[in-house]
Amino acid sequence: MVYFLFSKLCGWGKKSRHPAADAIARCCLRYIDNPKDRVSSVALCAHLFPGCFVPDGGKGAYLDYATMLIGQMEKENGIQVLIPGEIVEWDILSYIRDAVALGKARACMNIGHFNLEELGMRYTADWLKTLLDDQVPVTYVPTGDIYRYE
Repeated sequence: MVYFLFSKLCGWGKKSRHPAADAIARCCLRYIDNPKDRVSSVALCAHLFPGCFVPDGGKGAYLDYATMLIGQMEKENGIQVLIPGEIVEWDILSYIRDAVALGKARACMNIGHFNLEELGMRYTADWLKTLLDDQVPVTYVPTGDIYRYE
């Protein structure tokens, strides 16, 4: 389910506008899910790291961002899949693993910090070319996955 979903997001199966998306989907997508689940709600979220606090609706309190996302995932018709920019593995991933074990349709596609930024850098290079009307050379230099897999 998650691989298919990521493939759809990146245009896999067609000629992709961004080859980096295809490369990421092939080599470095780590995920937690139940492959039989079907989902309808995906959130691309910021970095999930310890001590990342967000205001609690003007009540003068702050919530841990990961805890806030877990709350959103627990709501009826809430978030089912997270695509984080960066993540620690002991809070929200544990929740998702446990939710899947309990039969809930939850998933996480952990692409990784640099791999996710690679997509943004490719997009930025294309955008800058149009913004600068090709008057200044702009070159996208792919870095590829920083990890080796065996």
